[in-house]
Amino acid sequence: MRFLKRVAQKKGVKNFMEEMNNLGGSSDTGDTGGGGSANATSGTTETNGEQASSQTAGVNLTRKYGLIVAICMVVGSMIGSGIFFRTEMILNAIGANLWLGILAWVIGGLITISFAYCFANLATRHEKSGGFVDYTEKLVGKRAAYFVGWFVATIYFPFSAAILAFVAARFTIELFAIQESRFITDAYGEVIAGFQFASGETMAIAVFYMIALYVINMLAPKIGGKIQVSTTVIKVIPLILMGVVGVIAGLVNGTTIENVQSGFEGTADGNPFFFALVATAFAFAGWETVTSLNSEVKNSKRNLPIALIFGILLVIALYILYFVGVFSAGNIEAWGGAGTTAFTYGAFENIFGSVAGTILVAFIVVSCLGTTNAFMMVSGKAFYSLSVRDEGPAPRVFKEVDKHSNMPLQGSNLALLFMALWLGLWFMQSSGWTAMPWTMLIVPVTVNLVLIPIFVGMMLRESGMHWFNRFVAPVIAIAGSVFMIGATIYTQELTVLWYLIIVAGFMAVGAIFPIVKHFSEKKEC
Repeated sequence: MRFLKRVAQKKGVKNFMEEMNNLGGSSDTGDTGGGGSANATSGTTETNGEQASSQTAGVNLTRKYGLIVAICMVVGSMIGSGIFFRTEMILNAIGANLWLGILAWVIGGLITISFAYCFANLATRHEKSGGFVDYTEKLVGKRAAYFVGWFVATIYFPFSAAILAFVAARFTIELFAIQESRFITDAYGEVIAGFQFASGETMAIAVFYMIALYVINMLAPKIGGKIQVSTTVIKVIPLILMGVVGVIAGLVNGTTIENVQSGFEGTADGNPFFFALVATAFAFAGWETVTSLNSEVKNSKRNLPIALIFGILLVIALYILYFVGVFSAGNIEAWGGAGTTAFTYGAFENIFGSVAGTILVAFIVVSCLGTTNAFMMVSGKAFYSLSVRDEGPAPRVFKEVDKHSNMPLQGSNLALLFMALWLGLWFMQSSGWTAMPWTMLIVPVTVNLVLIPIFVGMMLRESGMHWFNRFVAPVIAIAGSVFMIGATIYTQELTVLWYLIIVAGFMAVGAIFPIVKHFSEKKEC
């Protein structure tokens, strides 16, 4: 105490508080990550001055990503394979109604913006490691935060990374003509003819992609960040080119008007507009991944909100531009909603020549790999965010940070295992080995279920927020979540049930660890 008094007298109150923060290993200035300096503890200070619920000695995550990488995380996580195929799926479902398609993209985008706006407000107030987990812990409770973290760590992130690696592998096969090229899909985007969808070659390439991106992000995370920026720029190129050139060409040669007049009866079961909205929900998914890097983004309270809002607005504009461009450049009358990918290929070939189809496939591969890289960057952090709270399996092991790469190596190893598990389940389903008819379209259901408690918590607990941010914005976001959940259940029916059964199994496994922890603590007492 005498030491503290001397420091206070010598340095003044302000410097004294800074000294105390340094002793505690935490800072609210945004200059350090996870828990301050590389040799400090892992507790961070939030807006109210609370320390993280757990501390870990040794090396901790540092703030190594700037605003550009954060924006590219948002854009790169959202733009994967979805836009290249959901465009045709939407046109197929709604009978090539241009205005109805644009409306679906606008509503899907506005719902996504409502989510991101709420998260942007939360990002200005909380910056403990974990994003999703951080906000749930603060607004709902520690137990709910654990299960959200478990869902993100074992289901959402690894599932997304595995499936996108699989899709990248599938188009790599087409690009190099390893099997018969050009496949045929039904109205729901499922392959029904063409090359074997889930072949051994596809699996081998998918595993290679996952391991390669894992090694890069674990050994050289800054290179992983540069890959994210590069692939984001590359994947945006075809969207802009097709959007601008396709619209201009369609207006000049009159194909836009012809296509508007050449509609047909939609092929989707039930309400076609609901199906179109569900397709946009999948295309807009992924924006929330950047919040998992909140303790690694420089000045995160400023940069994360900017990245979220600007990144999503950019994606909405690109999606609508690309949708109109493909519609204008294609031939609706010749296609007639045949349920194939020929329309998108044909649109590119009409504008850019016969080799455009091959170039498009190359862009799709890069796009999928960029999104896979984004999920790879955050997957290990999900287990880390649980472990620094002393939750989950072996928290002492999985909260360790490698002193050379400054990455949670053990947590990333576990994440890779879950990716392999999901890849195996997807392979079994795609090969017809199981009777589980679940598709990628249903993933937003669980994400929206996770979001609702966070938005409710904002209204109940964020007393310092402006009334619009605290009440109006969350209500709009909740309405969007409920609508998307209902639309997905309406269009996908039993598919959602099968998926939720699988999710319930994973969550049941996660429930074991808090029980074990409870009895261990009780025994120690």
